[in-house]
Amino acid sequence: MKYDYLQALIYDIKEWMRDNDFDLNDYEDLDDAREYLYDTLWAEDSITGNGPMGYAKRQDYEDYLSHNWDELINAIDSFYVTMDGIINILEKRNVEYILQWCDSLIRLNLLPEAISAVLDDINNGRGQL
Repeated sequence: MKYDYLQALIYDIKEWMRDNDFDLNDYEDLDDAREYLYDTLWAEDSITGNGPMGYAKRQDYEDYLSHNWDELINAIDSFYVTMDGIINILEKRNVEYILQWCDSLIRLNLLPEAISAVLDDINNGRGQL
């Protein structure tokens, strides 16, 4: 079964918002809220895995990535990761680190889209935290 990164991010963002008492009324407008969320969630392990602990375990990363190579390629293209950058990651020879890096890159690439989806749902009354 293909892991849906975007839907997982949307779910994780909503859960983070609930846990952190996020209130859209605290922001001047949607763009202000979007900017805050992007800046805050970029390094939030529970959302992007881009923090010191990572998002999951090796087996989870393997499962998530197994049918999402297209998402990884899109993320590599979006962040202009060079061949040298990829080689530097692979030279670490730590499979779990490599998997975590790939997973996190996908999540970071989809973060703006997921934040927009959550905020649009909340703003339009279609979504609940």
